[in-house]
Amino acid sequence: MTDQSLQQRMVPSASSSAAPALSTARQQLLDDILQLYQCRPTHNLFRHYDNQAIFEDPISYLPGIGSIKAAFYAMPKLFRSSTTRRQTVIHNEPTELRVKMVQDYTFRGLGVRSTMPSTLVLQFKTTENGTPTDKVILHRELWWGTPLSYSSDGALGKVAEVGTF
Repeated sequence: MTDQSLQQRMVPSASSSAAPALSTARQQLLDDILQLYQCRPTHNLFRHYDNQAIFEDPISYLPGIGSIKAAFYAMPKLFRSSTTRRQTVIHNEPTELRVKMVQDYTFRGLGVRSTMPSTLVLQFKTTENGTPTDKVILHRELWWGTPLSYSSDGALGKVAEVGTF
């Protein structure tokens, strides 16, 4: 995909307004999660996740903070580098943060670079009375901004769901 067509996919629609402002705490959370994507995981970066958090993307379903940590700690073994080329906050509410991003990955040993545009969807845990907390309970990555498929979506959704780790 060319840079021009990539930019066309990532440009907000004409109906969207300026990017929602983030609080200092929410900006720190986003910065820390981007550090994970940049193959720089540290124990402290996972403080934003609830112990029961779930990570989903088109090829994985990772329940629990231990599984999420394992995946992000494995990234530097797979990628020599990973750079966030661009990120744009497209939705910021107390219970959900959505960010469009473009990530450049360079595979270790191959030197091959791959550019992946995606949308991060972070949902935050709520208390019993419905008050949002600052803990991520669901971290979903939509490659190319495409929604994930589930078995309830029919036969292709079932194949996609069975094929996840």
